[in-house]
Amino acid sequence: MRRRLRKKRRLGEFRELGFAVVARLARDAADLEEETWDFVARCVEPASLGFGGGWSERRMSGFVTRHRGSASEADRALVERWLHTRAWVEAVATGPLVDAWHGSDRDRDAEARSLERAIAGGTS
Repeated sequence: MRRRLRKKRRLGEFRELGFAVVARLARDAADLEEETWDFVARCVEPASLGFGGGWSERRMSGFVTRHRGSASEADRALVERWLHTRAWVEAVATGPLVDAWHGSDRDRDAEARSLERAIAGGTS
């Protein structure tokens, strides 16, 4: 495949990576609105990352990637470390770096379920 098409389709050297993140919250998300937005304002945005996801009941889940290019293991560690240090977070799990543009929904759903099980068991 030609370079231009690989770039347009985000394949090969133009692939962009991201990772899933799931957290079990100490209280209902409705009571933590300020804290959860603090995650975006103080952790995600300053690192030039993007977060797509949400909060419900006592959990937060979503997908993190860079605004341009790929998220890295350092980005993954930053998000996990930042969330671990918050009193309002009981447990955190992050998934491996995966292709942010390609892959099946079934694979992403399976990864999300795996992360959910990890935090439900009390591991972080």
